[in-house]
Order: sequence, then structure tokens, then C-alpha cells
Amino acid sequence: MLPIKPEDAIAVGKKLPQESWKFGYSQIYLDQYTGEILRLKNGLKTPLGEKIWDSFGALHYGTFGGLPTRILYVFVGLAPLILFITGFVMWRYRYRKKSTCV
Repeated sequence: MLPIKPEDAIAVGKKLPQESWKFGYSQIYLDQYTGEILRLKNGLKTPLGEKIWDSFGALHYGTFGGLPTRILYVFVGLAPLILFITGFVMWRYRYRKKSTCV
């Protein structure tokens, strides 16, 4: 990731073969002016809390279970629209019935 402020570091991500996420969790932070290594983050030796935090990305995008979870996410995403449409149709049908009975 490129730095935004003059004092920020450059972050370079790398996937180790043993990491499960397709982009990897390992990162190297470099000084943007000298290229000096400021910090190394090994994705295989991260604490449990950080592993849990990193897993939310795969959960958010639906990439943790492959194609079946992506298909499920499509249906879950369309559920509010379907509920809105069916609710509107039911409301409209009820409103019409009341106006014709009077």
C-alpha cells in the first residue's frame, strides 16, 4: 500500500505457501525514503486475536467457502428486496379490497 502522509511507511503484502487466504497475511513495512525495513509481520505467527480479526475479510466477501457461499450470499443479499416487493404487493392488495368493499 502506498503511503498517504509523508511520515507513513510503504506496506508490501506477500502470501506464504501455508497461508489460507489467497492474498496472504504477511506484510513488510518499508521506509518510503530509504527503503529500510521497519517491521515484518509473519502471517503464520500472528496472535489469535489478529487471526480472528483477519478472518472477517473472507467472511465479509464470502470467499471462505468457495462458490457455494457466494451463491448463498447472492440469495441473502436479494432477500430484503424480495421481502419489500412481496410486502408492497400484500399491502396494495389489502388496500384495494378495503376501497372496493365500501
